Amino acid sequence: MVKIADTIIVGGGVSGFSCALTLTRGGRECVIVEREPQMLPLMRGFRRRGVRFDCGLHFAGGFREGEWGRRFLEYLGIADDLEWEFCEEECALQIRLGDDEYFFPTGWEVIADWLVSLNRGKEKELRKFVVDVRRVFERIPEIFMSKRRGQDVLLKGEGLELLEERLAEFEDPVRSVLGVHSFLYGMRTVETPWDYFCRVAGSYYQSNGFLRGGGARLAKVLCGAAEKRGIGLFAGEEVTSLRFCGGDAGWEVVCASGRVLRSREVVFTGHPRLLPDLLVGDGRNMQRFCRRLRRLHDGISGWIAYGIIPKKEERGNKPVNLFYHPEKAIDWCETGTESLRERCFYLNICEDAEERARKVTVIVPESLDALRADGIDRDLDRGGYRRCCEEQAKEIEAYVEATAGDLLEGVEWVEFGSPFTMRRFLNTPYGSLYGIVHHLGTYTLLPTTPLPGLYMSGQNVVAPGLFGALLSGILTGMTMKGENAEKEELFHA
Repeated sequence: MVKIADTIIVGGGVSGFSCALTLTRGGRECVIVEREPQMLPLMRGFRRRGVRFDCGLHFAGGFREGEWGRRFLEYLGIADDLEWEFCEEECALQIRLGDDEYFFPTGWEVIADWLVSLNRGKEKELRKFVVDVRRVFERIPEIFMSKRRGQDVLLKGEGLELLEERLAEFEDPVRSVLGVHSFLYGMRTVETPWDYFCRVAGSYYQSNGFLRGGGARLAKVLCGAAEKRGIGLFAGEEVTSLRFCGGDAGWEVVCASGRVLRSREVVFTGHPRLLPDLLVGDGRNMQRFCRRLRRLHDGISGWIAYGIIPKKEERGNKPVNLFYHPEKAIDWCETGTESLRERCFYLNICEDAEERARKVTVIVPESLDALRADGIDRDLDRGGYRRCCEEQAKEIEAYVEATAGDLLEGVEWVEFGSPFTMRRFLNTPYGSLYGIVHHLGTYTLLPTTPLPGLYMSGQNVVAPGLFGALLSGILTGMTMKGENAEKEELFHA
C-alpha cells in the first residue's frame, strides 16, 4: 500500500508532534509513523499498584505565563488543555551535598540574590553569571529568525567555552551547586559547552513545575490536536528504510509491514545514530553524513527505581525535586566508575494523576559499557542478569533511604530498570536518558541535513527534555516552511 503526503515524520514523540502541528498550520499534509503500538510511548508511562508512573517527564522549566515553554504550547494550540503545578519560588530544587543542604530557587533576580548569600565576596561575578545565562537563553529567537544566524547560534555551543571554565572562579559550595544542573541532563561541567548549559538551565532558572496528569495527559492532548488537524497517525509501523528517489520524486519510507509511504520531505526524530542504518543510497554526501552520525557519543544511562508513598496530609504533599551527591565538593573529573554509594542520584516525588498516592522516581547514573565489561549483556535472558538487577535494586533503594529517608517514609518499591531496560524502551544504542552528548568539538546536529528533503528533530538537536523537544520540533517545522511571519507571531506577539 502506498500513501502519499507532503511530509512524513518518523517517530511519534513530542518533537515529532510539535513539528507536525507547526507544518499543518501552513496547510501541509503530514503523516507520523511510530514503531510502538501507541503514539508518544515515552510520555504514557506505566501502572503499578494502580499508580501511573512517568518515564519521560518528571519536571519542566519555562512554562509559566509569558515564558518560552508556555508560548510554544500556545503556538501549537494546546496550552489551555494543560495544567501546571509550579514549585515554590524559594525551593525549585533541593540539593544535598554530603550533610549540607541547599534550596535552589527560581527567578533570575532571586537566584542571583541567593547565590550572593552563599558567597558575598563574589557578588559581582555571581550576578554576572546569572545575567550571562539569561542573555544566552533569551537568544532563542535568533535560532528561528534567520537560517544562517540560527546555525551560528547552535554551533556556538559546540566549539567555544566550557561550563567548567565559567565555574572555575568560584569556590564551593557555589561551584558545586551551580554545576549540579549539568548532571541533571547527563553531563559533567568539564564536558558541557557553556551555550548548551544556558539553553537548558535557563528554562528552569525561570520557573520549575510539574504537569498535572503527567506525560499521559500531554500524550492525550497532542494526539487530540493532531486528529483535529488531520495529521495521519500510523502506530505500530516500524520503519526499515528511507530511500531518496531523486528530484521531484522525493523520499520513499518503507515499513516492516510492507506499507510504503512517499513524500517530498522526511523528518527523522529518533536517535541520530540509528539513522545511517535506515538510509539507502551511496551518494558522497550521504556517506559523509552517515560517518558523522556514527561518531556521535551517547549520553549516560542509569538505574531507575520506582516507588509509592502513602499520602499523609499532616506531612504535606508538595512535589520534591532532589539532587544528592555524597561529597560536599563535587569532583567533576570523576570517571563514573565509583561504587553505587559513591554516586549522585536524582529523586523526584509527586502525586499520582488520580491523587491516590505519591509516586517516587530515583535515577542513578550508569554506563552500559561498564555493565558490558562485566559480561552482564551475555546473560540478559538468564538468571544472572535478573540476580544482578535484584542486587542493584536492593543496594540503590537502601542507599536512597539512608540519605533521603526523611522524604520517603513508608515507601514501597514497585519497579526497577537497568540501562538495558532503557536501551530497549528508549530505542537508543546505549540506553541514553538524554540523547547524544554535545561535547566540545562534536558534529553539531541541525534541523537541515546535507540530503535534500531530509530533516532532523528531537532533543538531540537543540536541548533535552520537554522544553528542548518542543523547541526542536517547532524549529524544524519553521525551518522547513521558511515563513518569517509566523516567527514574528511567535516571538514578538
